[in-house]
Amino acid sequence: FIKALEEELQTTIDIGKPVKIQGKADRIDNFGSQVRIIDYKTGQAENKELQIEEWEELIDNSELAKSFQLLSYAYMYQKMNPHISNNICSGIISFRKLSEGLKTVKIQKEDKLSVEHLNEFELQLKAILSGLFNKENPFLQTTETSNCEYCSFKGICGR
Repeated sequence: FIKALEEELQTTIDIGKPVKIQGKADRIDNFGSQVRIIDYKTGQAENKELQIEEWEELIDNSELAKSFQLLSYAYMYQKMNPHISNNICSGIISFRKLSEGLKTVKIQKEDKLSVEHLNEFELQLKAILSGLFNKENPFLQTTETSNCEYCSFKGICGR
């Protein structure tokens, strides 16, 4: 059962001051009793990009950017729908490999996201946001220039 397409998600997270975060999920559906938050990708999604063993990896490992996005969507959706506390999954359907179906983000091999998982994600999100708002931490250009290829701001930084 399709619940929503192009669903605007948002919530406010408190890091000593309120910070609004938002995104747009391509699809939200119910598959049996499970709520699925789905992002469509024209590229591929490798399994290693969707597997998290330790929460700190989300901050340190740039290969987990897709996992971070999917967890952000699940986090915002759950905050907007607090009555849904379990049986949430968030994943990618790749148009290049439709036969693989939904590839879900897995936390320690578990693909169902609980409120406890999302609370742990919130701690990582707060750490990232606190770092961004810390005036003692200067912004530095990325050393991975391949990230700049499609960046909307590459004209500003000269890359």
